[in-house]
Amino acid sequence: MNRDSVSILLTNIRNAQATKKVQVVVPFTEIICSILRTLKREGYINTFFVCSSSKRHLKIVIVLKYMDDKPVISCITQISKPGLRVYTKHTNIKPHLNGLGITILATSKGTITDKLAKKLNVGGEVICHIS
Repeated sequence: MNRDSVSILLTNIRNAQATKKVQVVVPFTEIICSILRTLKREGYINTFFVCSSSKRHLKIVIVLKYMDDKPVISCITQISKPGLRVYTKHTNIKPHLNGLGITILATSKGTITDKLAKKLNVGGEVICHIS
C-alpha cells in the first residue's frame, strides 16, 4: 500500500492543532524533514526531532507553535498530490495571500519557500500553501 507522506504530515498537523495538542508524531521521510526545516525556519512550528520507536522505524516528533492559544498555522493546504503533480516556473510564482502566507516548493536547490525560489530564479513542484 502506497501512502502519501506529505498528506499524512499535513493532516496530522491540522488535526493536532484542531484538538490543541502540543506535539504530533509522524513517520520519518526525507521530504517531511525538509518541509519541517522550512516550517521551523519560517516560524510556523517550534521544533522537531527524529526518534526511533523500534530498530527499523524512525518517527518525527513535531512541537507545534501557538500564540494566545491559537495555532500559528491557521490553514495548511496540499497542492501537489501523487495523482496530480503541480509544477511552476519561477516567473509564475505568486505570493500566497499577498505575502501573508507561504508556499513550499521542492526545487533543485532543496525544499524552499516561494519568496526564496523567486529570489533564486528556480521553479519546482508546489507542495503546499501555509498561512
